[in-house]
Amino acid sequence: MARKKRLTHRKQSKPYKAPDGVPTKEEWNTLEEFGRCVVTDEEEVEYKIGDVVFILPEGKVPGTDVPAEEYWLGKIKGIRGRRELDASQIWVHIQWYWSGKEVSSVIKSFPWKTCSNFERIFSDYHDYVPTQCLSGIATIKQYDERDTTQDHLDDDDFFTRYTFEYKARKISPKPASCIGLCGKPYNLKEVPIMHFCPRPTCKRAYHRACLRERFCDPDEQDIGRRLMENWPNTHRHRTIEDIISESSDQPPSKRRKGNSTFTTRRISASNALDEFPNELIKVAQQPIIKGTGVPGGIVGNIKAVTIARGIIYDVLAHGGAIPDDWRSQMGLDLDGSTSSAQGIKSFPNKCFVCPECGSRI
Repeated sequence: MARKKRLTHRKQSKPYKAPDGVPTKEEWNTLEEFGRCVVTDEEEVEYKIGDVVFILPEGKVPGTDVPAEEYWLGKIKGIRGRRELDASQIWVHIQWYWSGKEVSSVIKSFPWKTCSNFERIFSDYHDYVPTQCLSGIATIKQYDERDTTQDHLDDDDFFTRYTFEYKARKISPKPASCIGLCGKPYNLKEVPIMHFCPRPTCKRAYHRACLRERFCDPDEQDIGRRLMENWPNTHRHRTIEDIISESSDQPPSKRRKGNSTFTTRRISASNALDEFPNELIKVAQQPIIKGTGVPGGIVGNIKAVTIARGIIYDVLAHGGAIPDDWRSQMGLDLDGSTSSAQGIKSFPNKCFVCPECGSRI
């Protein structure tokens, strides 16, 4: 296969205005194809097929300050040019990311006011854009509200939750909401505190204000332990005693460590949690929450807490050893903080009941 060419040109320092000579689909198929191009402004930036890029909004002057959230974002699907290879004749085929407000102009019912300023929605809408309005390589992260392994998002991270089919007028997946209670979606601008249930059959979040009305747990005894017993590993309601009782009927397991085989020892109900580091227990006994004023922000502490509970469950149910890398799995630093800023907090003095499965959240 012939190697695609690399093209270099200098960006113009005047306001970008959509040119008259936008190629048609038919002409695009006849243009000379490039695998990458370099746009020179104050420095050289190389763009290639597959990159997500910042695109200067129409009317903006290259080199002037534009707030990051005002840039358009798109994914490069192709780079082609006409025979006269000046900057105005080199084009990129862009698949657009839309803002929530832009989507609402097509789907009137879409709750765009709940979208973050840094949130974009990946569409199936395409355009041909001149390379002179490319303004740098962008990073856009995936955010899945039900994913218990979701990585942290900083306040200025671009991210996407949905895809948008323009002609079908369809958003996927359907925006999550406080099911069974207020029915409102997760608002990433106001971001009220929400409690998340990690049970595999649930994986839903509920507004704290909604839970207070009908789903407060009146029992204030041993809250941390009852929160921890909402395991992400199983759909069954299982206390620590249940797990140990069921696992005691099984023969000790053999695991391979390095070049030797060893047999794991039993854990009894009386000393079950003594086997685990105190930091691991403290994280596992936290409520899983996200929202304004909560460490971890819009993602919250979901990943750290579910990993901590999962480690404890696996050791109790199957024997074996605590992983050597349990700290890094949770994002826990040596000082007790986490990379996603969850930290280790004191035990809560009350908790709520999941409206779906009845577990403590």
